[in-house]
Amino acid sequence: AVAGLHGSVDPHAKAPSIPVMGVPVMNGLTLLDQLVTSIDHPIHKLVLVHNLDDGQPNAEVCAWTARMKKSPPNHVKQVSVVTYRENLGCAAAWNTIMLQNQQSPWWLIVNADVSFRPGTLRTIASHVWAGLLASTPGGRDPVCNWLFHGWSAFALANRALHRVGTFDENFWPAYSEDCDYQAR
Repeated sequence: AVAGLHGSVDPHAKAPSIPVMGVPVMNGLTLLDQLVTSIDHPIHKLVLVHNLDDGQPNAEVCAWTARMKKSPPNHVKQVSVVTYRENLGCAAAWNTIMLQNQQSPWWLIVNADVSFRPGTLRTIASHVWAGLLASTPGGRDPVCNWLFHGWSAFALANRALHRVGTFDENFWPAYSEDCDYQAR
């Protein structure tokens, strides 16, 4: 999947960095490399959540995530790796990204098979920061989440965690936790 945006944001304007981008790591190193290579905008912290799964190339993925942590890719200030001994599911990985980085004003969460067209991350950052700064009468911003490619690439404001809570981990290993969250 390739995430892209169309909008009225000036593509040449400098956008603030993305505070946290989180990726539930799947076991396809080619796709992960494509994702990392497509990062062309500053990201303060890249969080990789690796749910170990029987029969998968876990040793290779662990070695790859260790390399990322030791030597962050271009445009990434810091890489954090969280490894679970078993597959806790997609919702648990998303919750880990948010709960271990609660100080972040927002999180960009992307599937491991997403790669970004040039300038897309800057556009995402511009849209989300603009949405967070916007206010309605009474000072309440109605926007808490942004879907950039369905639930393959989405941003959640920190206030969403406080208003809606975490993703329901009873939807395991994946599918429908996003529908539940959107409905709530």
